[in-house]
Amino acid sequence: MEDNKDLLNQNETLENGETESTDALNEELEKIAQTFREELLKAQSEQAENDGCEEVSSYEETGTQEEEIQEEEIPEEELCVRCGENLRDKEYGESYEYCEECREKMRRNPIGFSNILIAVLMCVMAVLSVVTFSEDFEGYYYAYKAKTLNDDKMLSSAVSFYDTAINYFESKKLTPKNLYLESAEIIFKTMPQGTASMGDVSDRISTALSGFASKLPVYKKSVDLRNESLTLYGTMEKFYGIMNDTKYLNYSIDNVEMYNSVMADVEAMIGTELSIKSIDGETAETVIINEGMVRFCQYMFAYTSERYDEANKYLEKVYELEPDYLWLYAYELGVIHIKNGELEKAEEIAEKILDNNREETDGYCIYSTVARMNGDTEKAIEWADKGLELCPEDSELLRIKAMSYVAAGDFETAKTVIDEALNYNAYGLLYYTAIVIENELGNTETVDEMLMILENGGLSLSDKMYDYFGGKITAEQMFTEGTGDVE
Repeated sequence: MEDNKDLLNQNETLENGETESTDALNEELEKIAQTFREELLKAQSEQAENDGCEEVSSYEETGTQEEEIQEEEIPEEELCVRCGENLRDKEYGESYEYCEECREKMRRNPIGFSNILIAVLMCVMAVLSVVTFSEDFEGYYYAYKAKTLNDDKMLSSAVSFYDTAINYFESKKLTPKNLYLESAEIIFKTMPQGTASMGDVSDRISTALSGFASKLPVYKKSVDLRNESLTLYGTMEKFYGIMNDTKYLNYSIDNVEMYNSVMADVEAMIGTELSIKSIDGETAETVIINEGMVRFCQYMFAYTSERYDEANKYLEKVYELEPDYLWLYAYELGVIHIKNGELEKAEEIAEKILDNNREETDGYCIYSTVARMNGDTEKAIEWADKGLELCPEDSELLRIKAMSYVAAGDFETAKTVIDEALNYNAYGLLYYTAIVIENELGNTETVDEMLMILENGGLSLSDKMYDYFGGKITAEQMFTEGTGDVE
């Protein structure tokens, strides 16, 4: 205030001092205005920070500072990953990803509303999933068990669990598409019921891929498997059609001319076509008959006509054409190798069989027979027991085991084993083996009863069995020499 009084006094006493007085006043007013501008700028800066907005200034000196910052181009790798505009906060090191401004915003609002909403939805979905899984736990368990068994190459048991799981979900009005497709692949690898299994493969895939799904590229492999299965089935049907032709109704194995005629008709199947309907039934696809199956049909006809050497040649062709069709040729080829004394080749076949399916008893039968033919009855029994651990009611494995006990001279144990086998099944080879065992034990009445059963079934003794009863070979020789079997 004292300065203002002095200025007033000076204005009163100075002559022509109007200009000096005006300049002093303007200078003082400018100081006040500058102070006001600085306070206003400070208030605006704080307001912008609190509102989470960028600080804007209309003053010339602030604008100049912003232009200088914008002129300095920031490398992309140093930009804040959140806003993509500001320089990362170097205070936290080169690996820090956020600028100071974004860091402050995230500190104030660490979880946005949208994130909270997503978290709530995730919790709701998790609860619903747990409830749904709990309701269908039984079905999921069966499916898990099936997949585990499949991975362990326990294919027979795997199919059983697949079917249980499928039935469970079907009862819930659901179509377990993947379970149908996976089980179809396993059945194709094993074909446990022959031509019936071929139809089963087709039905499972058709059920899973009904309608538009069958046209999707992702399911091409399954559709191709269905077509392949139907091709095999169609090939067998055409063969049976030839065999049922009226001109072959009176066929006998001694009729060479008729035999050659049948073989010529079957041979003519190769290269011919079949028509397969699509899954939706709207279109049809033309496919070529499977030659491997044709050769197997020729093998069966030659074998039943007792032309064994010719039959073996056809089976070798099956192996050459379709080595993956173990279910079609493997056991028969293994037996042929054994009969030819090619025991190492027989073991190779057995290994392939078990590598495909550990529950396939044919592999254990071949391994056991090879050991018995090599004179190692202990190992032969061990191989049979390995198979019986997985398939305890398999009659053929029990028969193979009984034959090993005969070769070892233990007829009492052999009888126990063969009696168990007869409890589960009854067929020619089983009775022939039982007859040898009963005869060695002196049970003539039982032998006569079994011979009568065979006769009533239209079966007669093999040449090897006649040699045994004629005293030309012993029971031990029956199961360790030649074919190593009763035939």
